[in-house]
Amino acid sequence: MRLTRRTKLFLMFGPLAVAFLIVLVVIGDLKNPLVAEDSCQVVATGKQARPYQAHSKMLYAHTNSEIYNIGFNCQQQGLVMVNDYAPFRAAAIGEGQQAMLTRKQYQFLPDGWRMRVHAKPENLFNNGVPLGPDGGVSR
Repeated sequence: MRLTRRTKLFLMFGPLAVAFLIVLVVIGDLKNPLVAEDSCQVVATGKQARPYQAHSKMLYAHTNSEIYNIGFNCQQQGLVMVNDYAPFRAAAIGEGQQAMLTRKQYQFLPDGWRMRVHAKPENLFNNGVPLGPDGGVSR
């Protein structure tokens, strides 16, 4: 069977055109996410969040360790859980602190979550050492 010139060109450049279209769709999806913000309050952290786990939905988990669990009571989403070690590296997180959960929802790509917990100045850390109320290192 002999291929015509048109068929050869189609077989040669067809996959390239499909790849180009996929790149355009992904770029368009990245440029136009649906962003939703929800203000929340921390209800429990670490192992104290275990009772809330059964009645809440897990937004995302970075580790299997439950010491990094954070339970939130949000205005729109209700009771939600997050398992993430990153917020604990920046500040001491406790019950009653205000937080903001931001969800970037894409059409084709997986959703992206961002969590901001509003820490009190005395709860902030400087390389693992707590900062005092005036911003200095407290020992």
